[in-house]
Amino acid sequence: ELLLGPAELRAQNPGARGYHYAAHGAFRQVHADTARAIAERVLEQARSQARAARGPLRVLELGGGAGALALALAEQGAEVCAVESFEPACVRLRRAAGEQGLPVEVRPGDAAEALRALAAQAARFELVIVNPPRRGLDLDVRRLLARLSPERLIYVSCQPATLARDLAHLARCGLRATALEP
Repeated sequence: ELLLGPAELRAQNPGARGYHYAAHGAFRQVHADTARAIAERVLEQARSQARAARGPLRVLELGGGAGALALALAEQGAEVCAVESFEPACVRLRRAAGEQGLPVEVRPGDAAEALRALAAQAARFELVIVNPPRRGLDLDVRRLLARLSPERLIYVSCQPATLARDLAHLARCGLRATALEP
């Protein structure tokens, strides 16, 4: 329940010109320098991947929260599919994408269910970005990601133990880490 202040804030996307809407309950990197560092690195990786892609870079983001990365990637010309379980964040992300004329498909709901639906559609992505909560990726999500077999997977984590667990399992599934950056 909102007691004081605005229900949402329009915030600039780190590393981009555009904006997203931040609201209570939607994930957003709190520390501006951390958000900027993550965005710069992800956007750099996306630019590298885009150079190798035929046509627009297709990006899947799981756990995109308020949508700052999805919108910044779309601003660079990527076609983005953002999956987020928090419905109010999805509504705001759709609105921000529409207002800015950016190609972001927003899929509200569970990551595993979204991955199953995308697999049934034979969807292909050159780049997948995951930014799960501290508990990491669910077992089904890890398995489904491996079946999706993206050219590049970027895993943003704030919990080393679950990151190590997930990377070990993803490697057994065929998605091997090639670099780690603190």
